[in-house]
Amino acid sequence: MIPIKELENRTIIKRSVIIGVCLGIISFFLMDNGATFVRGIAFGLIFSLLSFRLLELTLKKSIKMHPVGATKYIISQYCIRYLLTGVVVYISLTNPKINIVGTIIGLFILKIVIVLSSIVSKKKEVKEVNNVEGGDIFGRRS
Repeated sequence: MIPIKELENRTIIKRSVIIGVCLGIISFFLMDNGATFVRGIAFGLIFSLLSFRLLELTLKKSIKMHPVGATKYIISQYCIRYLLTGVVVYISLTNPKINIVGTIIGLFILKIVIVLSSIVSKKKEVKEVNNVEGGDIFGRRS
């Protein structure tokens, strides 16, 4: 059986890819330089997904470490991911075949999906609590 957190990570990754593909298709047909924009979205999104995986591996490894060592390890891994993000942006800036705006959008897709998933999840929790308790704080049923 797949652990719950891993299932959530897979869902977040799938949603990110779906949004990236949809944005890519729309921008390819609606923009003059659609191909470079799609390359930018793909470049940013792929890096963002790899960085997300690196974060997951970092956290799994740090749980098994002594707190002081774990803190140093997490900070060093954060700096590496941050530096790699800078390299991705630099490559996008210097390569005329990759659109920088598309790259930045690709870098943010995963973050937007995580925030929106969290909001939807909280709304579902509130709705479930309201249904169990018999209504909202004023006693109204939803």
